[in-house]
Amino acid sequence: MASHKSLDPENPDILYGSTSSLWDARHSIEWGIKRIAALGLQGIEPYAKQIEQHRSNPLALKEKFTAANVTLIDVSNGAKNQSTNFIDPEETEKTIEDHVAFARDFLQPFGCDLWKCNMGTRPVGGTTEDQLKTLADTLNEIGRQTIDMGIRLAPHPHIWGPVEREHEVRGMLDLTDPDYVWLLPTPDTCVLAAWILSKS
Repeated sequence: MASHKSLDPENPDILYGSTSSLWDARHSIEWGIKRIAALGLQGIEPYAKQIEQHRSNPLALKEKFTAANVTLIDVSNGAKNQSTNFIDPEETEKTIEDHVAFARDFLQPFGCDLWKCNMGTRPVGGTTEDQLKTLADTLNEIGRQTIDMGIRLAPHPHIWGPVEREHEVRGMLDLTDPDYVWLLPTPDTCVLAAWILSKS
């Protein structure tokens, strides 16, 4: 991880970065690194497609981040040929294998300690209890393996995903092991959490 000058007057441990969704396919990750550095921000969470050409040699890309004093926070899952099906028992073994391999081969060399993951598309009619259990088992197994690499797995509840509604978030948290699975407070997740807490 890069060493950053604090931007927060109250808490020097808070770092500021950006998702690459702001420029998406219009610009390369190299452009993004330069832009984030020029803005004085500290990190980037790129989409997987933006680092695809660097997957076989993450350390060369890491040198570009280091030279700009920008941190690669993590990489949103969904890399080429990476399964993101967390709810179909016939697909989840590949999902686990693909995610563990990406964490080992790409995130770990960067020193990433957290991985925010989307969980695929929402099933027609909503997520069933059985699907939620399969999802939780899949998260637990990925997290069990990535924690040994120093990477905390953080599923990302998201509209159009299998974990979108209050009961699904609660169910996912109830069914996952907190030693292996974290909930990352991204702005959209915080809005959902605040709404849930306001009803409690």
